[in-house]
Amino acid sequence: MQPASPVVPDMDLPETLFAKDQHKFTPFPAYKANDPEGTVVSRWTFTWMERLQILFGGSVWHSQLTFHHNLQAVKMGTVCPIKNPEAAYDHKLPR
Repeated sequence: MQPASPVVPDMDLPETLFAKDQHKFTPFPAYKANDPEGTVVSRWTFTWMERLQILFGGSVWHSQLTFHHNLQAVKMGTVCPIKNPEAAYDHKLPR
């Protein structure tokens, strides 16, 4: 999985490069929205092998370093929350 830029294709939004000077981590561009929640959006792409692994029963794993502090809210999805916020945050999957 690799970070992608522009974060939101077809939109000229300012990007912040996170982990720029942290050699242990992959630097990634993100859009920082000017909203009350402090939303930060990044986009990631998959290699063909990763896509096949997901298609045939693989999982997408998320790890988050908390340094023993509270876990921050995270939303993972396939819909761009900037272009379609209602679909990105209100979509409920059937059980």
